Amino acid sequence: MKIATCTTILCIALLSGALVISDGSLFIHMAQAALENFCLLDVELIQVVKDAKLLITDKPTAFCIHVYSTFDYYHFDVNVTYDFGLRWLLSRDIPIKRGNNWLYIPGGPVIYDSGQSRLWGSTTCVNWTGAGLDDKIEVVIDPFNEVDEFDETDNRKTISARFVDTKWLRILVAPLGCDPADWYSDLWGNMQFLVDTYPVAPKFNRFSWSMLSPISYNPDIPLDDYARYLSTQARILHYDRVVIVREWGRWSLGGKAIGMLREPEDRVPVVVNCDLFRYDDALVAHEIGHTYYLWHPHDIGPPVYEATRYCVRTGEYEQTVDTFMSYNPGPWWIDKGRFDSDSRTWIDLRALGYDTEVEGTWQWNLLDQFIELEVPKPVSVIVMGGLIFSNGTIKLDPWYLIPEGTPDLLPQAVAPQKGDYEIFMLDRDRQVLSQLNFNASFTYLLDLNGTLTKAETDAVPFVFNVPYVNGTCYIQIRDAEGEVLQERAITANPPVVNVTFPNGGESLNIGDNYTISWEAYDLDGDELSYLVSYSQDGGGTWVPLANNLKETSYVWNTTSLTAGDKYLIRVLATDGLNTGEDASDGTFTTVDLTPPIISNVRQDPHADMVQPDQNVTVYADIFDINSGVKNASLSYRYSQNNGLTWSPWTNTTMNPETRNTFKGFIPSFQYGTLVQYIILAEDNSNNIATNDNMGQYYIYTVIPENPSITTLTLLMSLVTVATILTRRKIKRT
Repeated sequence: MKIATCTTILCIALLSGALVISDGSLFIHMAQAALENFCLLDVELIQVVKDAKLLITDKPTAFCIHVYSTFDYYHFDVNVTYDFGLRWLLSRDIPIKRGNNWLYIPGGPVIYDSGQSRLWGSTTCVNWTGAGLDDKIEVVIDPFNEVDEFDETDNRKTISARFVDTKWLRILVAPLGCDPADWYSDLWGNMQFLVDTYPVAPKFNRFSWSMLSPISYNPDIPLDDYARYLSTQARILHYDRVVIVREWGRWSLGGKAIGMLREPEDRVPVVVNCDLFRYDDALVAHEIGHTYYLWHPHDIGPPVYEATRYCVRTGEYEQTVDTFMSYNPGPWWIDKGRFDSDSRTWIDLRALGYDTEVEGTWQWNLLDQFIELEVPKPVSVIVMGGLIFSNGTIKLDPWYLIPEGTPDLLPQAVAPQKGDYEIFMLDRDRQVLSQLNFNASFTYLLDLNGTLTKAETDAVPFVFNVPYVNGTCYIQIRDAEGEVLQERAITANPPVVNVTFPNGGESLNIGDNYTISWEAYDLDGDELSYLVSYSQDGGGTWVPLANNLKETSYVWNTTSLTAGDKYLIRVLATDGLNTGEDASDGTFTTVDLTPPIISNVRQDPHADMVQPDQNVTVYADIFDINSGVKNASLSYRYSQNNGLTWSPWTNTTMNPETRNTFKGFIPSFQYGTLVQYIILAEDNSNNIATNDNMGQYYIYTVIPENPSITTLTLLMSLVTVATILTRRKIKRT
């Protein structure tokens, strides 16, 4: 009878998923695991957005894994195989709950059915090192079968995804009348945000940026002229975009894509306000976004304001934020439409009611522009620039013929563009070899306080990469009536250039001025103009120093250089079109003798609020553009007899909290202790800087605990004493 009863209880217990046997004093609990189960429902790959139509080679990637569980709470492991079956990653002890679980691997978080989330590991990411279709991506939950489950066959899933290489995005940063030391570290944050949100990979130099030495700003020179000048240099030296940095004040203009919504269009330069870098890490991404036909949702762009944030680098997922093309406050990300879904669509500005000579513009997602396969292959191009005036005249800049470039204009036989102006390439007999068209309008649209407003100008800048045709002897620019506005003849011989200093083997002290010199001549006797640039990586990339020079020397301010031994100088000479060049015969070295800059020292609690048993956190901004900060330390001493005697100095390490903000700690002391401290920093060239508050030290004194109560008690005591004295005085009267 007892056995039958136990058997019945066992069956009922198994059906209910639990077993409890009691004889009045003993409880036996059997595991429910045999009737519980994990089920792997779905796997998606995450880069910038979820379910991207294509994934980018070498861009940080995460897995979003959908698991359904009948366990109340459990920790399990997940193994992923990726990168064409060549690599795998095992993630341990992931906490899941009953119901639906969305696991972001590696690093977390886990997002539960309830909407709650939990981080379970450090933020990391994986990446694919090659391009193509990877059909060997496999995810296995509980890979070592450590958990007894009802069904062991639903723990594995294989998916495929296509990975592609993208175009380069090389940015030239040009400080215009402002000091990079004030905003350089915040610019890094802007560039990191751009890499996180654009379809570019940070490695393999798919994304890179260089910074010019500060350019003197003359307010009498139109900003368009600076933009044209820098756009020309960028094209010659193979940069895709120029970010002109200006000081406009925090409450002024944030930025401007200077060549957009106007004709002729120049998508290379943008202008940004460095006073906003610290408050807006999406500023550069926003302005460059315009040059890729991303528009505000409040005017001509798709009316999408929100995005779901998927930042793989920092492990931030499933947050509803604002798209960085809106004017809404941060945090920001990019919406899926603008990233990879919005098709290339022509926007008719006149149909939208805008009174302008510019007929329209494009709307186009970023991904297609970075993987577009129909872009012409690099060919020899003429970098052609100048100004067109409303009175029908043209002023031409020096032009450069470079061996590789991507054309902006195509010959009339294949070109989609139309226009009121024509560029003709003619042979020796003035027969037409090529004809190209473009528009120039003297009204355009300008965004003012969120409203597109019509603006007028008397001069229109233009810069084009024009395909060069062999045998060209004359280049003409004509108006709509066929009248020749300008003609430039191509002479027989290119200039000859020879760099004389620095020419290899020299050692230059960063911060000193040096005169770069070269020799040049032209057999045709043409007047020459020069573009001077330097490389710090042995010729891999070039940073412009000056353009349109007429002299054969240039004084180089080396203040913003970094220490290195792979420097070269290159000089390009043009006679108006034919181009010759020379570089240093060998590399030379730059030596950093400048210590780091230590500024904005502050502490928490404030110097007049430190109480007993309170540690003090000291912060300092430490910046070194020349070789980078190697380490920083906080040195302190204390006195408990009002400065009669002092303890020895104690050094403690300061660790970076952000790229250029370091923090260190001073331990707690008893009431009345006087503390002094200084900050020291060393760069990677072993230069040491000290900030001792101009010899006065940073100082605080430990005050009594709960000073407000102490003060109140003291005041009450004074009031009591005053009251007694008053009463006594009255009695005596």
